[in-house]
Formats: sequence, C-alpha cells, structure tokens
Amino acid sequence: MMNAYARLLAKPQAVAMMLLIVFACGKIYAQVSSNANTVVARVNGDPIYVIDVEQQIAQVLRGREATPEALRLMQAQATEQLISRQLILQALAEKKIAANDREIEVEIDRIRKRLAVTGGTLDEHIKKTGQDIDSLQRTLRWQLSWQRYVDHYLDEENLQKFYGKNRRQFDGTELRVAHILWKVDVNDAQALSKAQAQAAEVRRQITSKEFTFNAAAAKHSQAPTAESGGKIGFITRHDSMPEPFAHAAFDLEPGQISPPVVTPFGVHLIQCQQVKPGQKPWRDVRAAVKLAATKYLFDWMSTGKIRDEADVSYTGALPYFKPGTREVVR
Repeated sequence: MMNAYARLLAKPQAVAMMLLIVFACGKIYAQVSSNANTVVARVNGDPIYVIDVEQQIAQVLRGREATPEALRLMQAQATEQLISRQLILQALAEKKIAANDREIEVEIDRIRKRLAVTGGTLDEHIKKTGQDIDSLQRTLRWQLSWQRYVDHYLDEENLQKFYGKNRRQFDGTELRVAHILWKVDVNDAQALSKAQAQAAEVRRQITSKEFTFNAAAAKHSQAPTAESGGKIGFITRHDSMPEPFAHAAFDLEPGQISPPVVTPFGVHLIQCQQVKPGQKPWRDVRAAVKLAATKYLFDWMSTGKIRDEADVSYTGALPYFKPGTREVVR
C-alpha cells in the first residue's frame, strides 16, 4: 500500500491510499455535485473546494461503489489530504519553489497540444476528469511544485541515507510475528477508543510479566490465531499485511510488543519474535526506497509544527475529521 500511496502523491489524482479500503463497500457512486465550488475548509485563509475533494474520490473509485458511511469517511480523508497538500504548497511558496502562474499555463498548453494529436480538446478532458479549469490549475500547481521539491530533495545521497536508516524495510528482512486482535468497527470512535484502551492495558500486563503474550492472545484475541498464541509466522515489510501493521512490526526488535495498532480489521498488539536479516543491496530496491521516502517527506512536511500552527477551519459543507481525532463530523 505504501508504494502506491507514495507514487500517487506526485500525481494530479493524488489521494491517500487509506481511501482504498472502502472500494468494495456498497451502493453509491462518487459524483461531482452541483455545489462543486463550495468551500469545505480553509487553510491559513486558502480555500479547499468540494470539486477538488470529489475529484480526488472519483479518481480513486473509478466508477466503483461506496456505501453512504464509506463515502463520508472518504470525503473526510480526501479533505484531510488536500489540507496537507495546501500546507506543503504554502511552505514551498515561502521557499520560492512553488510553480508560478506562467509555468501552469505552459503545462496547460502542453496538455492541450497532446490532446489535439488524438482529436481531443481541453474542455472534453476537464469534463472527463470531473474538474473545471480552476481545479485543473490547482491540481497542476500541486503536481509541478511537489515534483520539483521531491526531485531536488531526494537526490542519490539522501536516498542512500534513507535506505541506511530504514534498511530492514527494503533489504528483504523477514520478521516472525504474533498478534492479539480486538475486532472493532474502526469508524465507530467510541468502540475504537474502548478497544485501544483494552489493548493498552493488556500490553501493560504483558510487559509487567503478569501474563505471557501467548496467554494473553489465548484469552483476548479474536483472530483465528488465538489458540496458537497469536502466531502469524514470517512477514516481509511489503507483504500482504495492512500498512499500519507492517509499519509497526518493523519498528520492533525481538521480544518487543507494539503499542495498540489500528488497521481496517481492528486493534492489534504485535510481538516481534525473530528477525531474519535480508541481503538486497540498495541499488536493487532504489525505486521502492524513493517511493517510501516520498511518502515520508510528504508526512514530515504536512504534520507536526506546521500543522499545529496552521489556522485550519471547516465549513461543514462535507464531512471532516474532528481536529486531533479520526472521528467523522457530519
């Protein structure tokens, strides 16, 4: 998941890959609404529009369906993603790196010429992608600005440093892991909070040696592996495990237990039982390293102090996350 997410960050249709978990959920298509230019949020005064949120969702769904509840979650996630993008754009503008109006017009002219080769027009292209000319310009401003920054910052030296600090995630290292699962609807804020509190208490009991991990798994886990002490076996960093699970697992050393980890399946405690080092050299995994580094750079630039000091407000036109939580409002 992380590879696809990082790849999307530098493209016009960029949407957090966490949106993908709702692909198969239901009955309502994402569409561009009649109030497309309504403001859904402001970031230090700069507006985020309904049309941009819905275009992000449409690019991910590609005609697939989503239940009303899933669509609400996607709208909140897309809004959050666009807020992060706007924070980064503002930072890049301060650094004199952001694309200017002239560069955007040049790119639009290139698009127009490419379309003309196949008999298409810019108006047709805009309509097909669920945009208008203003939203296309905003998309291109993000794409050009972010790609410029990534190309400048993620040079060979920095990529090698990133690989060195995160070697286990790329060199084929395998971890033998076990887990304890509390199944919960992660969209139910109250149920999720309760499960996280239960997991934290069980972790405390294990680390204080009141119970072994095996005994705690047998008692509490709602996964099929409960009777075997939660044992999953060996996993690799980019295996079939959900990204939050794999990310947390590869931060552990043998014997360590993760804090509560939330995935689409519920809340987990993860124990690392063994590490089998990998041997892949950095050159063989350069593409994966760059994708992961791109995601890290995006998260680093849009969180922490820059987000804490930002003036972010919501109009309520679309669902959004209650600040500081994953609770969907509206």
